[in-house]
Parts: sequence; structure tokens; C-alpha cells
Amino acid sequence: MALACSARHVSPANLTTAQMDLQAMDRAHRIGQKKPVVVYRLATEGTVEEMMIERAQRKLYLDAAVIQQGRLAEQTKTLTKDEILTAVRFGADAVFKAEQGADPTDADIDALLARGEERSKRDSERLKSSANSLANFTLSGQEKSLYEYEGTDWKSKSKAGDAWSLSLPKRVTKQNYDEDKYYRNAIHGKTADGRGAPKPPRNMALLDFQFFDVERLEPLRQKEMRNYEYRKAHYDRRLAPDAGPLDEAEMAKVAPPLTAEEIELKEKLLAEGFTTWTKKDVNNFVKGVELHGRDDLPLVATEVEGKTVIEVARYAIAFFSRCDEIRDCDRYMRRIHEGEARLARKAALAAAIAKKLAQTPRPWVELQFDWGGERPWSPFTIQSDRFLVCMAHQVGYGRWEELQREVRKSWALKFDWHMKTRDQRELGERVELLAEMIEKEMRQLESQAKKASAKGGAGSKRPREDEAAGSRKK
Repeated sequence: MALACSARHVSPANLTTAQMDLQAMDRAHRIGQKKPVVVYRLATEGTVEEMMIERAQRKLYLDAAVIQQGRLAEQTKTLTKDEILTAVRFGADAVFKAEQGADPTDADIDALLARGEERSKRDSERLKSSANSLANFTLSGQEKSLYEYEGTDWKSKSKAGDAWSLSLPKRVTKQNYDEDKYYRNAIHGKTADGRGAPKPPRNMALLDFQFFDVERLEPLRQKEMRNYEYRKAHYDRRLAPDAGPLDEAEMAKVAPPLTAEEIELKEKLLAEGFTTWTKKDVNNFVKGVELHGRDDLPLVATEVEGKTVIEVARYAIAFFSRCDEIRDCDRYMRRIHEGEARLARKAALAAAIAKKLAQTPRPWVELQFDWGGERPWSPFTIQSDRFLVCMAHQVGYGRWEELQREVRKSWALKFDWHMKTRDQRELGERVELLAEMIEKEMRQLESQAKKASAKGGAGSKRPREDEAAGSRKK
């Protein structure tokens, strides 16, 4: 309960848990208290209560020094049987030897309070002076030195003459441990002549799409491998009883090593191949050629990540001249031919649109479409069709993203909500429909023009030479 109006607090019973005493005192200091509060703790001198109060004060000191700072979470230590018996017997003699007297007077009570204040002050100063280190702090009040071990004070015995010290080496905190190197040294030891195990030649994978000169490179690699196998076989017999040094002359006859000219030729052939090109780069190259054609290499290079235009051009020359060496050549070329066919078709439609617009004086307002009859109903108006065809010719046929951007920016289509809400696919399909219709119309006009020219040539024949001579005689 909250004692908001009490000015005195009396604690008749003392607990070993100091926090409970503090909580009982805090109840008289709640919100609303305006008077100074005096706390009286009743304790009997020469009894176990003295030990309880002293133990509670030590707990408060430990709480203020460590626990409140969050650096220690000490576990509660249970009192042993001997400690409880010692606390009970404490002050028993003083109790039995107490003098019999009359009831206490006011003077006795004042003297008792003064003596209690003096005792509390003295105990507090003793606690602060004795418990000066957290390392040797105990709740029982028995201070122990850090240098005491099994009843012996080692601090007093440590003299300069008989001092013992251990010199420890400097600790290495970082080492580069190579497991492969360890096992390599353990398994492949050095031979008597100072030579270790022969190293195998560099085995580089000759992929078909990297276009190595395999016909000239493979014999050099086989010759180098035979020399390595000969030296490896001699090294494996190094512990045999009849093992001897390596015979260079015999090796030159059976498995000669590569000469300086052959090593230089090998490095040159390896450098001529496209070692930095991966399968992903080849697929991107084929995709770029499929989309942009084999002649537009700058755009093809944009599809191949990490390659310049010169590198792409160099690879394109090797690809189209030696494509039959690749295992997937048929599939690649089929994709490229289909892409080039689409590009050719796109170019034909763009040419038909250009020809149609060239024949119309003002195509933005006068362009007409031959629907082969009455114009079918469509949400696209004749004005929007004219705009799409003319703008597609202006930005480039097939660039539907730019066409959509121009449609949304056009002032002429400001109130045409249907046009402004079309995506790239829908606009592209509408332009392709109109382009195919224009191409058909242009083919019909061309065929009619050819027929007219053929009829005109047949009606005006040239006279024969004999008829022309006779007419001159007449």
C-alpha cells in the first residue's frame, strides 16, 4: 500500500533480502508525499539481527557497485548449515547475561537512538573501507587476498631472488596454411639429384566455339604429354634398387621435349583462339545477329556483355567462316537466317510505306488506305491510322517504344484516350496491319503499270526494213 501521508516508518523485522526493506521504505515516498520521512529500524543488540543488517548492507553495496551497472549477474548463494548455526549462536551469551531492570525511560530511548545512529554510521564506514575490491568481496565480511591459496600467502614469498617466471614465446595470430602444399611436400619429396616430381603440361580445354587451330596444336600437345609421361614413369621408380638418374639422351630419342620454336608456336596458336569467349557470349552474339543482322556489328556488340566492337567483329569473321566446326552450327545458323528473314520483311514493309508516303502530297492529312471495299469498324480512326503510319516512318519501322512515346506526346491525339492507352504491342500490330495493306496496294499498282507498258509497246510496232525502203523509192 502507499503511505502518502505518513512521516515515520518503523521496520520491526529485518530481512536478509535488502531489496524488500527498500521496497517497504519506498511505500512512504510515493507521489503525494510532502513531509520528510524518518525510518526507524528496530534491532536487538548482540543478536542475529546484527548479522542480518550487516549482510543486507553488503548486498546493497554489491548492487550499487556492480549489478546496477549491468556488468554482473551473481547467482544467489544458499546459506550452509554451519553459517545458519553461527548466526543463531551470535550474541547468545549477551542475551543470557542481560541485567534485569525496570521499564525503559525516555532517556534510555534517546540514548538507544543515538547509539543506533552511531553504530549505523560506523558499520557503513567499515563496510566501505573493507570492501574496497570486487575481486575479494564476500557477503560474510571475511576479506580474502587474491594471493592466498590453500592457506599460504604467496605475495609475501615472492622475492626478487627466488622469483620464478615463465618466458613464453610470442604468439603468432596469423598464418597462411596451404593444405595442398603440405600434402604435396609430404607425398612428392625431393629425389637424390635434387629434382622433384615433374609437373604435367597445362591442359587447356579446346572448345569448338573458341576456334583453335586444332590440326596444328594437337600434335604439339601430344608430344609434350609423351615427354611428361616418360619423366613421370622415371620419377615413380626413384625408390627402386636399380633406379638411376634420368638419361637425357634416351629421353631425347624416346620422348623428346618441345623445342624453343615449338613452344613459341604453341603459345602463338593458343593466343589466336578466342580463349575469353564463353558459351554465354556465343549465345548472346547469335542473339544479337538475329535481332540486328550480321552487318550491324555495333548493335550486335551491345548484346555481348564485356566485349568491344573490335572483338565482336573479329569473332564474327571467324564465326561465319568456320561455323561448321561448331557442334551447334545448324541451330545457330537457322536462328540467324530466321532473324535475317524478319529483318528483310521489316525492310520491305518500311520501303512500301516510304513509297506510299512519297506518292501522297500531304500524308499527315490526305493519306488514304485501300481496304478493298468499305472500311471495317475499328476503334482506330482514320486520323489515328495516318498518324501511326507517318510517325512509324519518321522514327523508324519496328521501333514501337519510341512510337508509343510520340503518341503520348502528340497534341493532335490529346483527347484520343484510346490511342494514349495502347501499349507497344497493340500499336505495333496496328502498324503492321496497315503496312501489309499498303504493300499489297503497291504491288497491285506495279503490276498494273507493267501491264500498261506491255500493251503500249505491242500497239506501236517498228516498220520492217523492206517496207521502209519501198516507201523511200515511191
